[in-house]
Amino acid sequence: MNSIFASPVIEVIQALSLDQLWHEAESLGRIEVDHRIGGAAAYRVQIRFSRRSGTTVWAQGEDTNIAFAMAKAINEAREMGAGESK
Repeated sequence: MNSIFASPVIEVIQALSLDQLWHEAESLGRIEVDHRIGGAAAYRVQIRFSRRSGTTVWAQGEDTNIAFAMAKAINEAREMGAGESK
């Protein structure tokens, strides 16, 4: 019997190194990294990939931490269909 007082299910997510993130992004498409200086220094990571229809798509992530920017770009790329079999 389920109870409203039951303990929540907690899923542990492992931290990934920048190398692991790079490898994952590389498996999705072409990677470009830009570091902007002036104002707030931030990294912009873009992953370019082609959809099944042939459309080229850019997914982007920005953050002051390059690993976070990479993770954001990976998440956006996956949400947009990167990595799906053709």
